[in-house]
Amino acid sequence: VVNDQVDKIYTTGLVPMTELAHIAYDYQGIRLSYRDMIIETEPSKIESKITDVEEAIKRIDKVLNDYEKGLRSEQGRILFEKFKDNYKTMIGHVRSIYSLCRSNDDEAALVIRNGILRESNLKAKAAFDEMLEAKLEYAQQIGNEAEQVAANALYVLIILSIIGVILAVTIGFFITKNIQTIILKLADC
Repeated sequence: VVNDQVDKIYTTGLVPMTELAHIAYDYQGIRLSYRDMIIETEPSKIESKITDVEEAIKRIDKVLNDYEKGLRSEQGRILFEKFKDNYKTMIGHVRSIYSLCRSNDDEAALVIRNGILRESNLKAKAAFDEMLEAKLEYAQQIGNEAEQVAANALYVLIILSIIGVILAVTIGFFITKNIQTIILKLADC
């Protein structure tokens, strides 16, 4: 029972939390890269930032795919789809500024960044925060269940120990009584 609880904590609590941390890290990397992409004027540095964004998108997409496979609740699926939709919208807006950055049309890129990209980013972040909060609540629930399992295991161990002591004393008493009876009979002979 305890091992089952440990497996549950690992597969439905720890692993998804780690996946969310990877998503958050790469998501922030995307935000920094598209900001830097707009600031840069040198074509090779702009292309490097675009490559950074695309690599982070690939990593996030892979983690999202793995995360989705581990979803257990309907609420989790709803929150995940909400984040995924907002994230995809944001990525579409990020990709829309690539050509503007390549042509150094920073004004137009900033209009997108400060307008629809910012709005979609805020929606994606809010959806991610909801998903993270739900996962934290679920992890707390699993932790509470694990504590209960551990407490129950302790009570079972104490009860079994008491039964063992009572059984040992009882058996010891009967063995001593039998040996005493045999010794008394031998002494009478």
